[in-house]
Amino acid sequence: GVARLHLFRQRLLLAAHKTGKLVERCWGDEKDGGVAGEFVRALSEGRAPAVTGVDGLRATEVVDAAYRSAAQGAPVAVERL
Repeated sequence: GVARLHLFRQRLLLAAHKTGKLVERCWGDEKDGGVAGEFVRALSEGRAPAVTGVDGLRATEVVDAAYRSAAQGAPVAVERL
């Protein structure tokens, strides 16, 4: 099969029909492959990604708390979603 991932439109994943190899072309802010590259590597290697969806959720909770703290002008607790 073929999977295409356009995270922030900065990735192009090519599947070569003759060799079956995947080639990733990157541009923009994450030239090292970053999030999208790690996700593709984890899929191709049959392993869990280094950063999970739960990690993303926790990071979102921290960012949300930072916004609330800035709006209130005081420290706030990080609320778990």
